[in-house]
Amino acid sequence: MRWSTSFSASDGHRWHGENAKRLADALCWERESRSTPSHPVDLRVEGEYKFGPLRSEGLGDFFPDDPAAALDLSDGLVADLYAWAGSIDTTLNLDLRDREDGKYDAEWERLFHEGMELARRLAHELGPDRTVTYKGLAHGGLAVLTSITWQGDRQL
Repeated sequence: MRWSTSFSASDGHRWHGENAKRLADALCWERESRSTPSHPVDLRVEGEYKFGPLRSEGLGDFFPDDPAAALDLSDGLVADLYAWAGSIDTTLNLDLRDREDGKYDAEWERLFHEGMELARRLAHELGPDRTVTYKGLAHGGLAVLTSITWQGDRQL
Protein backbone atom coordinates (compact mmCIF):
# COMPACT_ATOMS: atom_id res chain seq x y z
CA MET A 1 0.00 0.00 0.00
CA ARG A 2 1.38 3.41 -0.92
CA TRP A 3 0.68 6.40 1.30
CA SER A 4 0.31 9.84 -0.18
CA THR A 5 0.02 11.33 3.29
CA SER A 6 2.42 13.71 4.93
CA PHE A 7 3.05 14.35 8.59
CA SER A 8 4.37 17.53 10.17
CA ALA A 9 6.01 17.64 13.59
CA SER A 10 6.00 20.64 15.90
CA ASP A 11 9.71 21.18 15.22
CA GLY A 12 9.04 21.70 11.49
CA HIS A 13 10.11 18.28 10.22
CA ARG A 14 7.89 16.80 7.52
CA TRP A 15 7.50 13.18 6.50
CA HIS A 16 5.98 12.09 3.19
CA GLY A 17 4.82 8.82 1.63
CA GLU A 18 6.49 5.71 3.05
CA ASN A 19 8.26 7.72 5.77
CA ALA A 20 4.89 9.05 6.96
CA LYS A 21 3.57 5.47 6.98
CA ARG A 22 6.53 4.24 9.06
CA LEU A 23 6.02 7.09 11.53
CA ALA A 24 2.28 6.34 11.80
CA ASP A 25 3.03 2.65 12.37
CA ALA A 26 5.55 3.54 15.08
CA LEU A 27 3.11 5.88 16.80
CA CYS A 28 0.36 3.24 16.71
CA TRP A 29 2.73 0.63 18.12
CA GLU A 30 3.75 2.99 20.91
CA ARG A 31 0.11 3.78 21.76
CA GLU A 32 -0.85 0.10 21.78
CA SER A 33 2.15 -0.89 23.90
CA ARG A 34 1.04 1.37 26.74
CA SER A 35 -1.62 0.14 29.08
CA THR A 36 -4.33 2.52 27.87
CA PRO A 37 -7.78 0.99 28.09
CA SER A 38 -9.64 -0.02 24.98
CA HIS A 39 -13.07 1.36 24.31
CA PRO A 40 -15.19 2.00 26.39
CA VAL A 41 -13.53 4.28 28.94
CA ASP A 42 -16.60 5.77 30.66
CA LEU A 43 -19.24 3.21 31.61
CA ARG A 44 -22.64 3.44 33.27
CA VAL A 45 -24.46 0.76 35.19
CA GLU A 46 -28.22 1.12 35.01
CA GLY A 47 -31.01 -1.36 35.55
CA GLU A 48 -33.69 -1.23 32.89
CA TYR A 49 -36.23 -3.79 31.70
CA LYS A 50 -34.95 -5.90 28.76
CA PHE A 51 -31.72 -3.88 28.43
CA GLY A 52 -28.12 -4.82 29.14
CA PRO A 53 -26.94 -3.53 32.51
CA LEU A 54 -23.99 -1.59 31.06
CA ARG A 55 -23.98 1.48 28.85
CA SER A 56 -21.31 3.45 27.06
CA GLU A 57 -21.04 6.11 24.39
CA GLY A 58 -20.77 4.36 21.05
CA LEU A 59 -22.00 0.99 22.33
CA GLY A 60 -25.36 1.87 23.87
CA ASP A 61 -26.55 -0.76 26.32
CA PHE A 62 -24.62 -4.01 26.41
CA PHE A 63 -23.92 -7.08 28.50
CA PRO A 64 -20.70 -7.52 30.49
CA ASP A 65 -19.21 -10.20 28.24
CA ASP A 66 -19.92 -8.38 24.96
CA PRO A 67 -16.79 -8.87 22.81
CA ALA A 68 -17.14 -5.36 21.36
CA ALA A 69 -16.52 -3.86 24.81
CA ALA A 70 -13.56 -6.17 25.60
CA LEU A 71 -13.88 -5.63 29.35
CA ASP A 72 -12.32 -8.95 30.41
CA LEU A 73 -14.28 -9.16 33.67
CA SER A 74 -14.23 -12.00 36.17
CA ASP A 75 -16.75 -14.79 35.62
CA GLY A 76 -18.35 -13.99 38.97
CA LEU A 77 -19.02 -10.35 38.12
CA VAL A 78 -20.33 -11.24 34.65
CA ALA A 79 -22.73 -13.79 36.18
CA ASP A 80 -23.86 -11.32 38.87
CA LEU A 81 -24.55 -8.57 36.32
CA TYR A 82 -26.60 -10.99 34.20
CA ALA A 83 -28.51 -12.17 37.28
CA TRP A 84 -29.20 -8.57 38.33
CA ALA A 85 -30.54 -7.68 34.88
CA GLY A 86 -32.69 -10.83 34.90
CA SER A 87 -34.06 -10.02 38.35
CA ILE A 88 -35.11 -6.57 37.16
CA ASP A 89 -37.02 -8.14 34.25
CA THR A 90 -38.65 -10.73 36.51
CA THR A 91 -39.62 -8.21 39.19
CA LEU A 92 -41.15 -5.81 36.68
CA ASN A 93 -43.15 -8.64 35.09
CA LEU A 94 -44.48 -9.69 38.51
CA ASP A 95 -45.19 -6.09 39.49
CA LEU A 96 -47.18 -5.53 36.29
CA ARG A 97 -49.01 -8.83 36.66
CA ASP A 98 -50.06 -8.28 40.27
CA ARG A 99 -50.63 -4.50 40.11
CA GLU A 100 -50.60 -4.23 43.88
CA ASP A 101 -49.09 -0.99 45.21
CA GLY A 102 -46.02 -1.57 47.31
CA LYS A 103 -45.96 -5.34 46.95
CA TYR A 104 -42.50 -5.34 45.36
CA ASP A 105 -41.04 -2.22 46.98
CA ALA A 106 -38.61 -4.23 49.11
CA GLU A 107 -37.38 -6.11 46.04
CA TRP A 108 -36.90 -2.88 44.07
CA GLU A 109 -34.95 -1.45 47.01
CA ARG A 110 -32.78 -4.58 47.14
CA LEU A 111 -32.13 -4.40 43.39
CA PHE A 112 -31.24 -0.73 43.66
CA HIS A 113 -28.59 -1.40 46.32
CA GLU A 114 -27.33 -4.52 44.54
CA GLY A 115 -26.79 -2.45 41.39
CA MET A 116 -24.72 0.07 43.34
CA GLU A 117 -22.51 -2.72 44.69
CA LEU A 118 -22.14 -4.21 41.19
CA ALA A 119 -21.05 -0.81 39.85
CA ARG A 120 -18.45 -0.54 42.62
CA ARG A 121 -17.15 -4.04 41.83
CA LEU A 122 -17.02 -3.21 38.13
CA ALA A 123 -14.96 -0.08 38.82
CA HIS A 124 -12.60 -2.11 41.01
CA GLU A 125 -12.05 -4.73 38.30
CA LEU A 126 -11.59 -2.16 35.53
CA GLY A 127 -9.09 -0.10 37.52
CA PRO A 128 -8.29 3.61 37.58
CA ASP A 129 -8.07 4.12 33.80
CA ARG A 130 -11.86 3.95 33.45
CA THR A 131 -14.81 5.52 35.21
CA VAL A 132 -17.99 3.71 36.21
CA THR A 133 -21.14 5.63 37.09
CA TYR A 134 -24.13 4.02 38.76
CA LYS A 135 -27.40 5.50 37.50
CA GLY A 136 -29.84 3.39 39.52
CA LEU A 137 -32.96 1.77 38.13
CA ALA A 138 -34.52 3.34 35.04
CA HIS A 139 -37.95 4.79 35.71
CA GLY A 140 -37.39 4.16 39.40
CA GLY A 141 -38.68 7.37 40.96
CA LEU A 142 -36.11 9.09 43.17
CA ALA A 143 -33.65 6.29 42.46
CA VAL A 144 -33.39 7.70 38.93
CA LEU A 145 -31.63 10.74 40.39
CA THR A 146 -28.73 8.56 41.49
CA SER A 147 -25.35 9.28 39.98
CA ILE A 148 -22.34 7.84 41.80
CA THR A 149 -19.03 7.58 39.96
CA TRP A 150 -15.94 5.52 40.73
CA GLN A 151 -12.52 5.50 39.15
CA GLY A 152 -10.93 2.25 40.22
CA ASP A 153 -11.49 1.95 43.96
CA ARG A 154 -11.90 5.71 44.44
CA GLN A 155 -15.38 7.23 44.58
CA LEU A 156 -15.43 10.60 42.81
